[in-house]
Amino acid sequence: MFGISFSTRAKKEFDEMEGKQKERIAEILRTLSFDPVPVKMLDVKKLAGLSDTFRIRIGKIEWCT
Repeated sequence: MFGISFSTRAKKEFDEMEGKQKERIAEILRTLSFDPVPVKMLDVKKLAGLSDTFRIRIGKIEWCT
């Protein structure tokens, strides 16, 4: 199992979210705790010029891991 941490700003934004958007992100965070780069399940791409840094697109929301 992998750990997930939030920056202060990301935690504040996540805590302020409501409804389906927050549920979807929480579901993806649970997935990431078992597979940090679930390329087959999600829209995941490696960020150019950064080692071990990926972005995950969730509709109009984009998170970097």
